[in-house]
Amino acid sequence: MKQFIADQRKDNHQAVAALTVELARLDNDIGALKVVTVEHNALMLAAITEMKRLKLDQRATRLGEYLRTRLPVRGKGLMLGLPVGNAPRLCEKLLQCGVIALPEGTHNEVLGITPPLVITERQLDYFLKQLD
Repeated sequence: MKQFIADQRKDNHQAVAALTVELARLDNDIGALKVVTVEHNALMLAAITEMKRLKLDQRATRLGEYLRTRLPVRGKGLMLGLPVGNAPRLCEKLLQCGVIALPEGTHNEVLGITPPLVITERQLDYFLKQLD
């Protein structure tokens, strides 16, 4: 991945250099932000490439189905919602156990479940156990 980022930076080097010179004349925060944005394009592209290489989209679908067979959740992949009575209270309980979840819905009646794409089934089982 580092090589990919280096290659992208090399490809964008002339454009970044030209943009940097032009923005240096502006000498304001907006100009500095544009330089950072150009540099981050290579990083975002590298992240997307790595996600495709690791097939994280397919993994998210599979693990989402894993949760779907155990909970009455709605959503897609690993972006799920679990209808509950009092999501803020449940979020506090989960946080004390090391699980981060957010209350969602217009009345905080949904537990938002959005784990990282690299979460393991074992970690999901731990989450499920904390819900009991």
